[in-house]
Amino acid sequence: MTYMEDVFIENTDLISGDLRKEGLIVSRYLIKSDPPEELVALYCTANQVLFLSTHNKDPDRYHLHLILQYPFLLPFIDAFSSIFRPRGLIRKKILVMLSILETSPEFSELFRPLAFSRFRFIFTLMIMALSTVAKSLIGLCLMLLLPRKK
Repeated sequence: MTYMEDVFIENTDLISGDLRKEGLIVSRYLIKSDPPEELVALYCTANQVLFLSTHNKDPDRYHLHLILQYPFLLPFIDAFSSIFRPRGLIRKKILVMLSILETSPEFSELFRPLAFSRFRFIFTLMIMALSTVAKSLIGLCLMLLLPRKK
């Protein structure tokens, strides 16, 4: 039995529905598909270890609640958080899932650098910058319009 199987079997009963759903939403945001259940279990375990003491006190918890209800808001809240709350709970949770996916053999190829021509690199960089600015502005508008507490 592998470590991943041990983690999955030991923690299946402990995983709350919200944390599992959160793991699926974040993974869909990062790789556009559902990961294997053992990676979701690993995400849940990591969250229980890393964020157990801070989760209920963090100001991002309302935004996490919104993401669980409306997953399509995640790109905008992430873009906003990357500029205005780079050390916030949402960014940390995305980085946890990113590290899990990046180190799993099944998805490691998705995170390898691609060879680009100079023109394509500059063009891609400009498109990504424009996309990030647009998402950040939408995220800023959402943060200003949405209530601060649940």
